[in-house]
Amino acid sequence: LNGKDGTPIKSAIIRSDMALTLREREESDHIKGATLGTLMHFIFQFIDIDKLARQATADGERICLSELRSMAEADMITKEQEEAALPFVPQIVEWAKSPLASRLLEAEKATGRVYREMPFTMAIAASELRDDFPDDEITLVQGMIDLWFVEENEKVVLIDFKTDRLTFDTDEQADDEILRRYSTQIRYYAEAITKATEREVSEALIWLVRYARHVSVSLD
Repeated sequence: LNGKDGTPIKSAIIRSDMALTLREREESDHIKGATLGTLMHFIFQFIDIDKLARQATADGERICLSELRSMAEADMITKEQEEAALPFVPQIVEWAKSPLASRLLEAEKATGRVYREMPFTMAIAASELRDDFPDDEITLVQGMIDLWFVEENEKVVLIDFKTDRLTFDTDEQADDEILRRYSTQIRYYAEAITKATEREVSEALIWLVRYARHVSVSLD
């Protein structure tokens, strides 16, 4: 994690109107007993999207299958988890070929400032969570930021992956439901990044894994 001037920050604790700890991701490349969401986060973290993006779709899917098999053989995931991920191979390749993934790869090359699975703890006034909570009580908010990166133009982009199954007549209705469920969470993630780095998040997006598209979250 880097500060505004590019200086590495391993742990930032800021005591002002809000306290924050943004910690280094645990260096673990194994996952056991995961839910589907956790499993897909893990795969998105380690799959070679650059390789997938450079292939025709059918070839990309074959490579993706091979990478999942390799993860299982290396005991990074179980055989059962490999099988659970198989129906999502087309969506994994669609993510790799998306304009958003292309921006991620460009940022990795241009700035090297790409951060995955970053845990944080933030102290907030309890009244921010519910109106009937007292202003003078503090509540700890903990979370895991799936992905954020700094582009060459210094824009900070935050991405959160969701595997929700949505049953609505239109994308607009589905988007409204996703925002209802997660917009507050994403705003806390953006605030955590800003408090730790003094960088404003320019763009916050939820990537819908099942549907291979994103929903923009307003940070106003």
